[in-house]
Amino acid sequence: MTVKHLNTCIAGFVLALISTITADASAYTKNTKRASRVVVSKRQYRLASNASAPHSSLIASVKQTDLRSWEFRTAPVALLARWYTLDISYRFTEQLAFGPSAVIYDAPGVQGNMLAPTYKGNAFGLHANYYFNSVMTRGWYSGLHAYQESYRSYPEGYPGYEDRKGFRGNVTAGYQFKWSQVNLMTGLGMEYRNHNVVETSRYSGTQPETRESSWGPTVEIKLGFEI
Repeated sequence: MTVKHLNTCIAGFVLALISTITADASAYTKNTKRASRVVVSKRQYRLASNASAPHSSLIASVKQTDLRSWEFRTAPVALLARWYTLDISYRFTEQLAFGPSAVIYDAPGVQGNMLAPTYKGNAFGLHANYYFNSVMTRGWYSGLHAYQESYRSYPEGYPGYEDRKGFRGNVTAGYQFKWSQVNLMTGLGMEYRNHNVVETSRYSGTQPETRESSWGPTVEIKLGFEI
């Protein structure tokens, strides 16, 4: 914001020079008052500018403090199958978070069911989340995961098991709900798998290794806490 300086009344000053001494003195007094007001205005402007600098720094500091740095999330529905998932994210900005991911497959028994196969093994990888508005508010997001995994699968109705090693990745989009430091991410997306598979059947024994790749839909439900 700039301060507008008062225009100097040159015409009045010139007329005062050619008028009587009384008129000259009166004009001189008026000009002196105007000059004083301009000096005071400049001084007030400098003081206001200097005062606003630390105030702006304080606001920026408060905004930076409001952005919590870490997210910890798990998939509560996957716990029903004893898949223990954990995403740890570091927030680089209000819109971008990135970090490691881990899944421990520890399903009981050696026989799958209609809802999911029995998995025993692990998966480790990375993930990233992009928040279209801000991570500090409710709103839409997009996320991706990439894992290197190794596990033994016991499919439903199969007289044996499969040893699987390879890559799994997904891309999702959804909505984040927030309650103070607790958040819930719900989304849909697509998942890609590329595995080396070795089948072992109690009837035909161990089969030669094959490679399988597939695309399919995925659902994301992640409950998180931020600090």
